Amino acid sequence: MNLLHTHRVVGAAGALVAALVLSACGSSSGSSSGAPEAGEDSVASGIDLSGLEITIGSKEYTEQLVLGSIMVQALGAAGADVVDQTGLTGTQVVRAAIESGEIDAYYEYTGTAWLTILQNTEPIPDPQELFEMVQAAEAENDISWFSLASFNNTYALVAG
Repeated sequence: MNLLHTHRVVGAAGALVAALVLSACGSSSGSSSGAPEAGEDSVASGIDLSGLEITIGSKEYTEQLVLGSIMVQALGAAGADVVDQTGLTGTQVVRAAIESGEIDAYYEYTGTAWLTILQNTEPIPDPQELFEMVQAAEAENDISWFSLASFNNTYALVAG
């Protein structure tokens, strides 16, 4: 999974989101926008995104909703004016939203991008190669893919 975002959003905001997604980003107090404020120990402390307007999207399932919410809170904690458009229904709806500028960023699986969005028929088993192929193809669509997320959704059966 990776953060997708259009070129019209400042690159620093994308890098911040990538850094903040798995980090605690706020203190228990809130800002006037409802987002937590950056605490002294947070990744967002010392980062000022005041004046940045950004709309965050996600698909409608739990993992996407959580990631979208983390992005909304992280960017808000750093001072950005964030519009929450999480919970969009399905890949095609989210894709249309990023292409039209309705949203600026969301997380997407590289496999979904390669096979569903870009409509390739041959899977690429190597995660880094797949990422690089998606990143290059999407650059032609004026859409940026940041580095691979530091987590994955690999599942295993556990029994006791």
